[in-house]
Amino acid sequence: MVLTARSINDKHRLLCNNCKYTSLDAGYDDNDSQTWTKQEIVNENFFEELQSKMKELSLFEKIEIEKNDKRRRSNMLYVSDKYGLHSMLSRKRLEAVAAPVPLGDTAVRDADVEGISYFKCLTW
Repeated sequence: MVLTARSINDKHRLLCNNCKYTSLDAGYDDNDSQTWTKQEIVNENFFEELQSKMKELSLFEKIEIEKNDKRRRSNMLYVSDKYGLHSMLSRKRLEAVAAPVPLGDTAVRDADVEGISYFKCLTW
């Protein structure tokens, strides 16, 4: 809440910018100077304790958020290392990239088979 002092005919009055509530509405007369007496707050200790608890809670939440930001984003690396999945996947990748196995002498070559045509195979 932001209070501003407004002067009318050398008399000063407090005005809330949000709700336009004035010190005159609260039952206080206009002052001759801009100094206002501090009003006694009935539950001041309660509100101070409440404010300190809220600060502690916000600090705790801030620490929790920062702690979550520092941990690993994914546990997949941990699981794959734990069960050996990473080594298995890397082995399969290497096998796929490896050179093909050479064919033996029993493999059919184009030079050996002269009469086979693709279209003849389709007309069985």
